[in-house]
Amino acid sequence: MLALCLAFFCSNPNHHRETAASVYERGKISQFFTLMVTKLQVVGDAPPAAKPPRKLGRHGENLWRTIMTEYRIEDAGGIEMLLSACQQLDRAESCREIIDKDGEIIRNKKIGAREHPLLKHELAARSFVVRTLQRLGLDVEAVKPMGRPAGMWST
Repeated sequence: MLALCLAFFCSNPNHHRETAASVYERGKISQFFTLMVTKLQVVGDAPPAAKPPRKLGRHGENLWRTIMTEYRIEDAGGIEMLLSACQQLDRAESCREIIDKDGEIIRNKKIGAREHPLLKHELAARSFVVRTLQRLGLDVEAVKPMGRPAGMWST
């Protein structure tokens, strides 16, 4: 807790006369947290979503845009994980298109009827997308501004 106070007061020019230790000792923790909350940004006020670092297909681009507008991912590892998930979604969708064209069951005179070999690859790609989004912590609801939306209720 003291480290948090120290980090905040060292970065805040309005509190250059007080040390973090003195505020902590005097019990002004509520003031500290009130001031900390004012420094947080709402995701809705964020600048437009960054473009993906590499080329994506239609489905991957749509997932990228959706995630980047609802969540704030700024670290290199998180961006790379999201990019990999988007690429795998493109791969799953391309597999699905081929499966839809060929059919889920392939019939051959020598082998007989068997499942399409791309079904396993599609499932693996979709599973990778879901696991990656969970690892990024995106399986919970995005942070949204509090309060009722403007213009929804008449007075």
